[in-house]
Amino acid sequence: MSDTRFERYEFTDKEIAAMKDELPQKVARLGALQDAKKLTTKELGEEIKRLEKEVFTLSEKVNSGFEMREVELQQALPFATTRKQ
Repeated sequence: MSDTRFERYEFTDKEIAAMKDELPQKVARLGALQDAKKLTTKELGEEIKRLEKEVFTLSEKVNSGFEMREVELQQALPFATTRKQ
């Protein structure tokens, strides 16, 4: 069985140059993912709110057994009730 330990490692100039080249790509990718997360979170939040409203509305209808609806009224004209004598 071999033992290991951590020791300080100094990067070479070539390794540092490669990491410097990689860093902007990683930063850009991170920013893109964060933006996508914000958009996804917003869209999911909107969908959740919409569904919560629908669930509440359906629950109210089920519990009350009715809903208020707009109906068209028909106007009845008065008619003369004169009797012949």
